[in-house]
Amino acid sequence: MRIVDTSDDIDLADIPWSSFDYGETGRAQGIILASDNVVRSGNNERNGIQTALRERNIVNLPGLTINIAALQFARNSFETGSNQDRIIPKGLVVEFDAEFFSTESGGYKTIQEEAKIFHSLAKTRPTYIEQKSKKMTEERYSLTVYLHNAPSFPMGSLLSILDGDKFSYIKVELYREDRFISSKLDSRLPIKTLPNFENSKAFEKIISLIKMFDWKNSSIFKKVRFENLSPGRYLIKIYKENPLLGKKPRFIGYKIVDVENDTKTHIFCRPQSSLNVSVVDQQDRGVEGVELRLEYANTTISKVETSKNGRGELEAPQSLKAGEYALKVYYKGFIIHKQQVKVNLFRGILSSKLQLKLNLYNLSFRLKDTWNLPCAVRLVPVLTSDEMKEPLPLYGNRTPDEEYIFADLPKATYQLTLKYNHFEMKREIRIPEENELEIVFPIEHTIKLDIVNSRGLPIDEDVIIAVRRGGKEIKLESRGSTPLNIPPGSYNVQVYSEGNLIGKQKIDISYDSTLELVTTKEPVFPYIVLSGGIVLLSFGLIVFLKKKNYHIPLKLIGVSFIFMSVVSPWWMLQGSSHDVETNTKMFLIPAKMIIITKSSSFIGGEVYNLPEQFVYIVSMLLLAIILSCVLISLSVLFTYLSKKSFNAILLLIGIAILIISLFIFYYGMMQMTDV
Repeated sequence: MRIVDTSDDIDLADIPWSSFDYGETGRAQGIILASDNVVRSGNNERNGIQTALRERNIVNLPGLTINIAALQFARNSFETGSNQDRIIPKGLVVEFDAEFFSTESGGYKTIQEEAKIFHSLAKTRPTYIEQKSKKMTEERYSLTVYLHNAPSFPMGSLLSILDGDKFSYIKVELYREDRFISSKLDSRLPIKTLPNFENSKAFEKIISLIKMFDWKNSSIFKKVRFENLSPGRYLIKIYKENPLLGKKPRFIGYKIVDVENDTKTHIFCRPQSSLNVSVVDQQDRGVEGVELRLEYANTTISKVETSKNGRGELEAPQSLKAGEYALKVYYKGFIIHKQQVKVNLFRGILSSKLQLKLNLYNLSFRLKDTWNLPCAVRLVPVLTSDEMKEPLPLYGNRTPDEEYIFADLPKATYQLTLKYNHFEMKREIRIPEENELEIVFPIEHTIKLDIVNSRGLPIDEDVIIAVRRGGKEIKLESRGSTPLNIPPGSYNVQVYSEGNLIGKQKIDISYDSTLELVTTKEPVFPYIVLSGGIVLLSFGLIVFLKKKNYHIPLKLIGVSFIFMSVVSPWWMLQGSSHDVETNTKMFLIPAKMIIITKSSSFIGGEVYNLPEQFVYIVSMLLLAIILSCVLISLSVLFTYLSKKSFNAILLLIGIAILIISLFIFYYGMMQMTDV
């Protein structure tokens, strides 16, 4: 059964993930991909990842049902309005980073957050093909950084490693496009390798110590050297580890450098300064998660997020001039404040403070379907806004009473997006003007209800179908098959014939489908056949009583029983438990196995899908039984005509065919029910 097919055109987003879960809380297992950009080479190949979801019934026996579901990530081979691309181009290369993530209690929300983290981390690792192509096309350069005004304990890093004491030393970090590239420790006299003094004499130890240093690359100034850098703009940040005052590293210098060849640069360090920023809402409550950035020349020098109390401390080297830094404050993709700031030495000691007020609002809404009932499908509403400086999808929370809440939204015009399978709905919402809404999500599925009798055959008379959900009911008159458009959800369906309840069951609707409802309505033709068999049986008894001849009457009685067996069950299984009663019957006409269940909440059944080979065998058995019946009937005729030789031959052949048919059916049922 195809639940999500290729033709539904369901693509994963730019941060792709999927999960098998129990909802917003509970156990969840997910597959996360770093990006939907997975095609590395291939002519005329569309990028992206398309999904397909299928369910298959692999065992469906009385008392045993096994279903499997499969979620597939596949080529983006179909777009609405075009034909499916079934041709895989020559030289197609697909490459992606993936993560399997499992949580016992976090639900799909935790997987969603992990996907964002994995997406960010994956950006820092170039793919193999990118690395290979860049090595072939780009030159690599070195960057030498000379440090000034950066006092530290002589050989502090080495002594800290060897002795364990906290000696101060200088660390240099290198960034590109806000991504960490590398870090190194400063030195005037670089160390090549640490010597091994084991079993060495005093003179040998002195020689080893001398060789330990790289005298060729010694320098008057402290320096670090970064090798094998691709061309581009880099940010250099200088930190003093293990400072005399305080436990945290001190941010004492930075510089932005363009590397287009082997580059040397000098950085004059300064004392660290701090800027404390407090962000509160209109009720003077601290706002958590506000991103504070100090920028220089549109490059982020320092950034931090506010804590639960709405406070954050930015650290940067002392300003050399007024307005050296640009303070930019971001919240949920919006830039809510910016100004030029200067942090001097005096403020660096006492820390300067800035308080910002941010008006925040909540958005709550309920989703209704076309029946004006709560939407039964679990949607993931997404808010975006063109006013965002850095576009960021916002996700809300779903409460137990079916309400969606987006908390702490800045004033703006948003676009709400709701997706379900191939259907997408968008609505513009202005905050704070629209903060409590009721939204109709107009998705409906086309359901075809096939009403069949207790033998799995279409009912050839009018019946009344009542479909109920959430206190609402629709009734329709049907004969056999009925199309119906209804929103997703769980429905109670009742079927009436001449005022009598012949079927009652619950159905779950989540996609377009055809449902077969088995009722307790009995067909007419078995009664006609049974009546004919009883008439023939009665005739045989009358002949036996009048003529006192057992040959012809016994044959007529045998033919009548064979005739009636064609419409009678050939295999039955009954079971009951409390108020539930189940009957399973196997028929030759039609060649189907029917399971009928009755309880206080369910009246109906299902048609068991027999293997094709078994259906073929049953069809052949039916022909064999009819042939046996004809041969025995002809033997009656030849008995009446006093042709005993033909009578005996036909009778033996008919009985032999009947016995073989019974044996084949018995063996076939044993094989089919053997689990």
